Parts: sequence; C-alpha cells; structure tokens
Amino acid sequence: MAVSSVGKWACLLGIAWMSGNAVVSCGGSGNGSVFIDGGTGMDSSTGPRDATSSGSDGPSLVGDDGGNGDGGCNAKTCQQLGYDCGSNSDSCGGTINCGMCPTGQSCGNGGFSKCGPNVITGSDGGAVCTPTTCQALGYTCGYTGDGCGTLLNCNAGDSGTGCTSPQYCGGGGFNQCGGNNGLQPDGGVPCTPTTCNALGYDCGYANASAVGLAESFAGFSRRRLGWEVDPQQVSPAPEVVGALSELLRLIARPGERVVINPPVYHPFFSVIESLGCEVAPVALRDGELDVEACARELERGAVALVLC
Repeated sequence: MAVSSVGKWACLLGIAWMSGNAVVSCGGSGNGSVFIDGGTGMDSSTGPRDATSSGSDGPSLVGDDGGNGDGGCNAKTCQQLGYDCGSNSDSCGGTINCGMCPTGQSCGNGGFSKCGPNVITGSDGGAVCTPTTCQALGYTCGYTGDGCGTLLNCNAGDSGTGCTSPQYCGGGGFNQCGGNNGLQPDGGVPCTPTTCNALGYDCGYANASAVGLAESFAGFSRRRLGWEVDPQQVSPAPEVVGALSELLRLIARPGERVVINPPVYHPFFSVIESLGCEVAPVALRDGELDVEACARELERGAVALVLC
C-alpha cells in the first residue's frame, strides 16, 4: 500500500504503536495637487484649438485627484471631468469613452475633449486640433485623451502599467503613481515572519504555518487509506528524520525493534540504530506494503512501524 506525498508534505510519516500516535513531516503628490486640462478657453472663432495650452475650460481638480487617501482610487466619469467626446482617462489608469461629436463638430474644437464647430479647417478640409502629450499633462501612468479624440498611453514604454508596487496609478493624483496597494515591488503579498518567542517555543524547529495540517492529514488518511486518525495525535514537524528520531526516543527503548519497509529513506536505518534499537526490515512486495509480515513483526514484540 504505497503512500504518496500530499501537497507540500515532503513525506508522510506514521508511527504505529499501541497508543496509535502519528507524526506528519512537512518539507520542508498628496491630495492638494491641482490638475487643469489643456483647452484654450476660447471659442472656435478666435483661432485653432490647441489642446497643449492651458485654459479654464477643463476640470480643475483640487483635493479630488483620483487618490482617496486610503489606498484606493476613485475613478471619474466623463460628466465629472467635463468631457463630451473622445477616449480619456478615468484618473486611476483606466479609460472612459466620452462619445462622439455631432455632425459639423469635432472633438477638441471646443476645448480639451469638448466638441466644437468645424469653423477652422486644415488643408485636408478637416478641423484643426493640436493634440497634447502625457508629458505636457504631467501624467506618469494610465491612459488619457490627447484633447482631440485620440487615446494616449502614459505608461512607461507603452507598458500595461506605469507604476511599480506598492504604488498604483491614481494613488498620487490624477494619472499619477503613488499610494500603497499593500504589495511588494514584485507584486507579492507582504509577509511578516514570526519568532520562536512569539510562538512560545524554546527549542528545535517550528512551522507556524501548519494550522489545519492535522485535520487535513486525518481526512487524507480516512479517504485514501481507510485509516481513522485522531487529529489530536498528529504533530507537525519540519523534517522527517528529526521527527522520527524524537518520536522513537519517546516510544522505543534500546534493544527494542522498529519495523521499516525497504526500499526506504536510508537515514531511517542509522536513526534507529543510533538510538540503540534494532531494525526489523519488512521489504515491500511488488511495490506494496506486506501487511501480514508487518503484523507478524508487531506480534513478535516490535514497538513501532514506520510508514513512509
């Protein structure tokens, strides 16, 4: 009856003796920033629309620049931003579609991402609009409109994100990196290690993450082996050789016999012998445990059977 490894367990070690105990070893810019969009503030009769120049016709975001102060980002809508056309940023790195202009108007002719009459035309007959850039807007991440209806990628190198954890887009202002998303620079979840003192341990090795291991092992042994194990009699250990040594010190005296089933982890022989005990080998038969031979050894006085 072969026993395979389970999950992260390096080995499953069962010591069978009169009390039925078992051991399992496991292998081991703050919110005060001001952002003003790039319209000219002039109507279409005064000259070409230039989305790169500052004006007063776009949103002025003071203390409302995307970051919400608690590690999140509040996305904006086209209505909140005062935009009525083109693709734009939602202030948190995402995009919003603010629609198309009606016939006779073009996006950007009325200001940054605003519709306006096609009064001024270029050589091709189209409306003239000078697009802005991420640099001109001061944006370091996410996507935004160029003021003329086209979407800009403000992430470094046109990547999917311009921020490195723990910063996130919108955490430092409108399309600005900042804040803290609680993740490590590599995107992993931070982990604060515990100590032996905190665990109340004063010797040996400890595994503080073994919560639920006993119950998991009991369920596995019941489903796979038909073996009912009391979780209260399962103790986690950091490695199999040390677990075997410490348990045999408790249940076996020098001169007593301990059953193992070759081929098996070679240090089992030396651990048993180092404690003054006698190795009682019962070889596997066709890759399966010879249950009857093991039972005979126990009847002859063997005090333990190591299953691994």
